[in-house]
Amino acid sequence: MGLAGDQGVDLLFDRATGDQLDHLHTLVLAEAVNAVGGWDLVHEVNLRGAFYLLRHVIPVMRTGGSGRVILIGSINGSRGKFGASAYAASKAGLIGLAKSVSRETGRFGIRVNVVEPGWVRTPMTEALPGELRQRALDETLLGELVEPDDIAATVTYLAGPGGRRITGQILRVDAGQYV
Repeated sequence: MGLAGDQGVDLLFDRATGDQLDHLHTLVLAEAVNAVGGWDLVHEVNLRGAFYLLRHVIPVMRTGGSGRVILIGSINGSRGKFGASAYAASKAGLIGLAKSVSRETGRFGIRVNVVEPGWVRTPMTEALPGELRQRALDETLLGELVEPDDIAATVTYLAGPGGRRITGQILRVDAGQYV
């Protein structure tokens, strides 16, 4: 199954925690592979990896009596994206996963949410052709693109006291790119 498979996550989790972990407050999962890798690889990393990691993290959070899980999706998981069907479908799957897991774990004090960024200005996106950036900018209602700090602030909010009554939700941080 590769690194994102259940055995890979077992190995990663065991090496990172051993038997030392008795509580985990917040997990932020921001993994992504685009369609270049093909359908199976994209789903293995973007969706199955999240599922396997949650299988390890949720019991620890339950033992601790609470926890926050914040999955980083994409507006393309909600709206679709021409030429990126595998990526969009995998990010849509994160929404279903988050909503289901929030229903299953809410009674244990565990909150599960998805942050859906629009186009985020990063070295990777800045290296893309200018017409793609301009098209994304033209889609925004605020006339600006999202910065990494915007995503970090949203994650911090959900992980902090302000997020204590939020679960099973999608929070879009996209400057109005998807309305």
